[in-house]
Amino acid sequence: MNSISVRKIEFQSSEYADELKLRERVLRLPIGLHLSLADTEHDSTDKHICAFLSDPNGSETMVGCCLMRELSKTDVKMRQVAIDSNVQGQGLGSRLVGEFEKLARSRGYTQVFLDARESAIHFYLRLGYVVTSELFTQVSVPHKKMMKKLV
Repeated sequence: MNSISVRKIEFQSSEYADELKLRERVLRLPIGLHLSLADTEHDSTDKHICAFLSDPNGSETMVGCCLMRELSKTDVKMRQVAIDSNVQGQGLGSRLVGEFEKLARSRGYTQVFLDARESAIHFYLRLGYVVTSELFTQVSVPHKKMMKKLV
């Protein structure tokens, strides 16, 4: 039976190279783009949280990721959330977001902000996020700003 683990990874590690591939495959290629310098310019200071699927032999495959960027002493932004299409709909995204929120709380943050693709808004609503903007276009895709208070 396969198991899922979620943990922080380090910038410029071999796992980071896998994360870049996942982000490009899930977030950019489907809309005809590639990861750009703008997508990765803050990667050295962002925290990287990734989900791994382990097979019975102990081999791991990265299947999800998200980045944490400090906005202020109390506010943090979740960005570049990507779940491999082969495992979407299995609760992995909820688990990844939950681990993100747990880490954010442990670091003293009280609010999470994000820009959700229109297709993901209902996912975040189910997790307690609220919409804080009208639709806007980002990387050629409709988005809404969302936030959640961490209590």
